[in-house]
Amino acid sequence: MHAEAHGSNPNRTLLYAVAAVSALVLMLVWMEGGFVGKAEPGLLAAEQTAPVTGQTLTLAPRTIAETAAWPATVSARVVARISPKVAGRIVEITRKVGDPVQRGEVVARLEAKELGARLGQTRAQLAAAEAEAVRARAELIRSESLYAKEAATRQTLETAQAAARAANAQVKAAQDTIAEAGSLFGETELKSPVDGTVVSRELDRGDTAMPGVPVLTVQESGRLRIEGAVAERCAGALRAGASLMARGGAPEQVYPVEVDEVAPAADPATRTVWFKARLPDTAAWQPGAYASVELPCGQREVLLIPAAAMTRIGQIESVRVVEQGRSVLRHIRTGRPLDGQLEVLSGLEPGETIQIPSR
Repeated sequence: MHAEAHGSNPNRTLLYAVAAVSALVLMLVWMEGGFVGKAEPGLLAAEQTAPVTGQTLTLAPRTIAETAAWPATVSARVVARISPKVAGRIVEITRKVGDPVQRGEVVARLEAKELGARLGQTRAQLAAAEAEAVRARAELIRSESLYAKEAATRQTLETAQAAARAANAQVKAAQDTIAEAGSLFGETELKSPVDGTVVSRELDRGDTAMPGVPVLTVQESGRLRIEGAVAERCAGALRAGASLMARGGAPEQVYPVEVDEVAPAADPATRTVWFKARLPDTAAWQPGAYASVELPCGQREVLLIPAAAMTRIGQIESVRVVEQGRSVLRHIRTGRPLDGQLEVLSGLEPGETIQIPSR
C-alpha cells in the first residue's frame, strides 16, 4: 500500500507540469490576439463608428506616369589602360592596386638594355656621318676653288657637290634614327596620363609586356558617371542632356544626373538600350558601386488618398469611410507616397467617401 502511493507521486507531478505549461501557452496565444479574428484590408470594424466630422473626399481614380528603377553601375568617366609601345620585360612596377597616382608619374619600367645598345649604335653612326659630311664639304670647297681657276673640270665639281649632298643626307638619316631610338627608349617608362587610382594590375614584374596589352589600369579621380541598360519600351525618355535621378549608397543618397550618351540602337539579344549619365562632382560614390536610375515608363491608374486621412497603429493602416451618414473605421493597405498622398493598394474603391480628420 505504501509502495503504490509512493509510485503515484511522479505521475501526479508530471500532470501538474503539463497543465502549467498548457496554461502558459494558452495565455501567450490570448495575449497575442490568437483567439480574435484578424481584420483584412477592407473589413469593417462594425463597432467603431462615429459621427462624420471635418472634411470628406470622394475617391476617383487618377492616371499617373509609371516610374521604374533601372540598375546601373558607377564608373569613372576616364579609364586609362596603360600599355607600352614597345615589347620588353617588366623590371619594376611602382604602384599596386588602390594606390593613388599623379599625371605623368612613372608606374612601371621595362628592361632597356637592348634599346640602350641600339641608341648607342645610332649615335656612333651619326658621328661617322658627320665626319664624312665635314670631309665632303671640304672636298666641295676645294673643287669649287679649282673650278674657278679652270684647274678642275665641271664633272669634278658636280661629283664633289653630289658627295656633299649624300653626306648631309646620311647625317639627317642618322639624326632621325637617334630621335626614333630615343623615343622608344623613353617608352620603357610607363607613365599615368591622368590623376587617379590604380584599379587593376594585369601583369607583374618579370612578365613580358607587349604593345597594346595593359600593364595597369587607372581610373580618373573625382569625375564619375553611371551606366546601365533600360528596356527598349521605356527608353523613350533617354536622350542626351536629359536630367534623371540616381539612387545608391548606404545610407541611400540621391543625385541628379545628366545623360551623356545613348546607344543609337537597342541590343537585339536583351532588348535594352545602353546609356551613360554624368554624376555631379560632389557625388561620394566609388567606381564599381551599385546605383539605380528612375525613368518614366508608361502610365497607370491609381487610387490616391491624402496622407492625413490615414492612421497607423503598428502595422495596421486605417481610414474612416462615410457610410449611411456615419464614419466607419476601415483597414486598408497603402503603397508608396506621391506628393503628399498615398497610393491605396486594397481596402477602398473608387466612388467611396472618406473622412479627413482635422489636425
